[in-house]
Amino acid sequence: MTSRRVWLIRPPKVGNYDERAIDTGVVTGEFSVREDLSDHLDYEMILDEVVAANPRQKTGRIENLGKQLHLLLNEIQAGDLVMHPHDQRKSVAIGIFRSGSVSDEDGRPGREVEWLRKGISKSDLHPDFHHSMSAGNQICELTRNNALARVEALVADGVDPGPAGTRQSAAAQSMDPESILSLLEARMHAQVGSTFAGHDLARLVGALLEIEGYKVSVAPPGPDGGCDLIAARGGLGIEGPTIAGQVKSGDIVVDEPTLQGLRGVIQARGADKGLLVSWSGVTRPVARELSNLQLQIAYWDAAEICKRLLENYDSLPLWVRDRMRIRMVPLLETA
Repeated sequence: MTSRRVWLIRPPKVGNYDERAIDTGVVTGEFSVREDLSDHLDYEMILDEVVAANPRQKTGRIENLGKQLHLLLNEIQAGDLVMHPHDQRKSVAIGIFRSGSVSDEDGRPGREVEWLRKGISKSDLHPDFHHSMSAGNQICELTRNNALARVEALVADGVDPGPAGTRQSAAAQSMDPESILSLLEARMHAQVGSTFAGHDLARLVGALLEIEGYKVSVAPPGPDGGCDLIAARGGLGIEGPTIAGQVKSGDIVVDEPTLQGLRGVIQARGADKGLLVSWSGVTRPVARELSNLQLQIAYWDAAEICKRLLENYDSLPLWVRDRMRIRMVPLLETA
């Protein structure tokens, strides 16, 4: 049996979409299509309609809109859950999809939803959900950090238990130190990944570099020109080795254009070395290229960040330790 999935639908900011979705129970997006697509069951048919409705859009944009509309009408199944932000009220509603496609009052194709809980304050959600809501696509699936279990918990009592608060595996009941360590590592990975999402991950990396004696300048949130941080040593913060860093959080898997962009930034900023940080890893071609560039570009993944956090826990700034919400405790080894 196919398990239930949970989806995020971000309404366009202009047009009062969020209010209408809550009032009517019909969720949609802006694809410029005003046709009944109930018989369009595959991507190619959907794409043809999107192409016809957007004659001046670039090919990449058209394909992206077509994929999202196909997700909405055909990939999402009855019984799946939806998280729907309401920007004006600074809240979120959660509903369950019904079968079949419908149209809103302006003819946009969409889906009918039965709202299970409305008015969940965004301030009550963990940072990883906030980061997902700032993504570029109107429609995406939420899969990381126990998203489904957490959304079901929100429906039940309006509380987001966080990435580590929704599961209890058999290892949690075992006194075997290796099992406990494995569980704790998984929980720490989920906790750090959800708490330090988006720009906060760049700040965390900056804090780790400062512990190593670097002076770090982290770019503010927003477009950064491919450079999230600059680090250097010395009293003036300009002594070598100087580092230009690129930081990717959440579900982003770094591809070759991103790596090439970092190489360009290193040259443009006059840095000696580069640091590539990607919480969700890199593609295989990038991994191969990084192995050839290991004297020029250092690479940190999620495991490396967690390792450095544990090694330097006592030296971490308070704002990091407060948000990590972990305690360092001794664990006796068995003979």
